[in-house]
Amino acid sequence: METGYFSTVYSSDGGAGLIHMTPTNQAINAADMDKLWPGNDYAGKLQILGKDFFKWPEYAWRSVAAWYKLTNRVIENCGLDLFTQPYET
Repeated sequence: METGYFSTVYSSDGGAGLIHMTPTNQAINAADMDKLWPGNDYAGKLQILGKDFFKWPEYAWRSVAAWYKLTNRVIENCGLDLFTQPYET
């Protein structure tokens, strides 16, 4: 992932976020955030803010957590809660 040590929050390909969420995965990630923290309407906020949503710290860090718990399923052969996996995995 292109993080630039969390210094690159935008990219010319339309990606954004602390872990470079590509446009294809942005809505999936926001929906996963809503699953993990119901009642916050992250998907709605993404619709309003666009990729700027991933720039806001209160959303960006939860986006990272949602990726590690759920959204990584978009990668073939992943789909694991990475918080519970050994480092070698």
